[in-house]
Amino acid sequence: MVCNCPTNTINSALYERATHRIATCLTFTSRKEHHHQFIGCDEYPEVYDCIAGICCPTRGMTCIQPLNTGDKEREGEGEKERENRWWYNSASGQCLAFKYSGKGGNSNNFLSQMQCEAYCKGRCARGDPIDVTNSNENENYLCKIHDTDRMLCCPTPAFLCSSLGGVNVEKTTLKPYSPGSLRRGASSIQRWYWDTTDLNCKPFKYNGQGGNFNNFEDRKECATFCSSRLCLHGSPLRDPSENVQRCSATSLCPDTHECRHTVCCPKPATTCLQPLKSLDCEPAETVTRWMYSTEHGMCKSVLSSRCLQGDNQFDSLEECQTVCSSVQVQPKCPIGKAYKSLDGVVLRCSSLKPCPSSYECVYTGSVHACCPSREYTCNQMFSPGTTCGPSTHQRWYYDAMQNKCNQFEYQGCNGNDNNFATRMDCVETCQRDECPDGGAALVDSSNGRSIACEKNDDCPSTHTCTRQLYTNRTSCCPSRKWTCSHDASEGVSCGQPSKRFYFDPESETCKQFDYLGCAGNANSFASRVACYQFCQSASCSSSEIVYHPSNLDEPLDCSLKPCPRHFTCVRSVWDETKNVCCGSPNFGVCSSTQHPMVAFSTQQPMTCTPNAQVRGFMKCVCVSTAKSAQNRDAGAQRLVEFWREREHVL
Repeated sequence: MVCNCPTNTINSALYERATHRIATCLTFTSRKEHHHQFIGCDEYPEVYDCIAGICCPTRGMTCIQPLNTGDKEREGEGEKERENRWWYNSASGQCLAFKYSGKGGNSNNFLSQMQCEAYCKGRCARGDPIDVTNSNENENYLCKIHDTDRMLCCPTPAFLCSSLGGVNVEKTTLKPYSPGSLRRGASSIQRWYWDTTDLNCKPFKYNGQGGNFNNFEDRKECATFCSSRLCLHGSPLRDPSENVQRCSATSLCPDTHECRHTVCCPKPATTCLQPLKSLDCEPAETVTRWMYSTEHGMCKSVLSSRCLQGDNQFDSLEECQTVCSSVQVQPKCPIGKAYKSLDGVVLRCSSLKPCPSSYECVYTGSVHACCPSREYTCNQMFSPGTTCGPSTHQRWYYDAMQNKCNQFEYQGCNGNDNNFATRMDCVETCQRDECPDGGAALVDSSNGRSIACEKNDDCPSTHTCTRQLYTNRTSCCPSRKWTCSHDASEGVSCGQPSKRFYFDPESETCKQFDYLGCAGNANSFASRVACYQFCQSASCSSSEIVYHPSNLDEPLDCSLKPCPRHFTCVRSVWDETKNVCCGSPNFGVCSSTQHPMVAFSTQQPMTCTPNAQVRGFMKCVCVSTAKSAQNRDAGAQRLVEFWREREHVL
């Protein structure tokens, strides 16, 4: 009678090296006590159990075995119908179906999904547990309650990922991995092990049986499991080659990480503020874990699975609270990042506690924080940052000398605030338009200078003679009607795509479109309101806007009703049967005799640096935001660029 192993019958048994002979258990017999003690199977006593004299893989070894569909049919044997079987994928934690040839294979071969899950799930993530009574003072094992009622003492990641591979063997080899043994006629396969010297996963040839638990299906599974032991919380930083990023006194970590035992590990804030990423997959099973919620400022439970990725996941509420107790939710500035003290604490501000130079006190929705000013951000020197993470990112910076936004490769960490996700973000924040209604003035091709004009007749019908923003020159600038008459242009791909709005002259409405990031034309606005305000104001003079009863209503037809105070009735350029009201509101930030300069694309008052040199007929003043239309930050100062005298408006 031939005895079988618990899974896949005799096919699971250990075979003697390069033979077809089944290995037998090695036992020691005490003559005095007539006691037989199992001392091992071949060279692998820790990963095999002795069952009726046969060496069968332990549960821990069975559940990490790679998929093996069995021996191929020999020539002349004919095609056999394959059997439905199940195997446990240790990387995903799932039992998956496969077609078995009916012969050969390994122990990771189950008759049903139920058998597979009962055998491999709810146990140690890798390796075999030891008896609780033997776990005292054994630093290689960690005891935890599994499934709420069962205590298991499982090998630690450090033990499993060492050259011992989670196996208590007396004899050690010079190799940092164990290749196992090869059955006769079988072929070795590629697996991955964790190299404790290089702190990296490396491939090796696994012979198919025996070995230890430092043995992974692929590099990702290896890195995910073994790198978790390097940091107190979260995963270590990786370079573009996916290697763990090392650090020293001369090779520092980025601001988001700290050096721990020559490895860049995430700071608590980096881990706790990291959003979780949901993958498009079916979760095999879910487990309750804890994450720090930036929205609520506290730890909250979450159903975690293999489809939810990110370091902001903790095994218990206590662990989450311990790691994240001192974390501050980072305020979201309109531009750049909030000012922090040397110890990383966000500086709060008020009318009694002003911000440092080049920063403005802004209400960010939850706190008053010091945010970098537009002028300061846009005049920072280009910085590619420092390397962190597996890849670089396409970003944009503003070149103040050329008044131009340029693309660059951002390395992933540090750098400065002159760093924008899209070209349009950069343009709208920093780039100075020569013309108050956007676009560039016509230039003389012979010298590259803008063409001077004195009246509209000096310009083509698509342009108007307009005073430039940053000089006293008058030039031919694109008219609002011409700008808004362009068809929508998606541009060309670069950086991140975004949702924009264009004006459709046919329907006199603003419509959304997908902007690819570069090129395109000026009929492109950050919001629907900005689009309406700019294009429906095409009948008005530069710096004036059309009057709307509300943001998205039709402009008031002043042939039917009179215009409000400070507005004048003029003929509509879009519909000659209608009249519209044009005027220059102060947006709640200027005095009644003055009005702010309005940015072309956003149609919001432009900001500037106080006490800056006055150019042309403008000056920069401080205005309390309590007077602003938004009234978002009553304690802060708003800087508004406005025309000095109303008569300068063309």
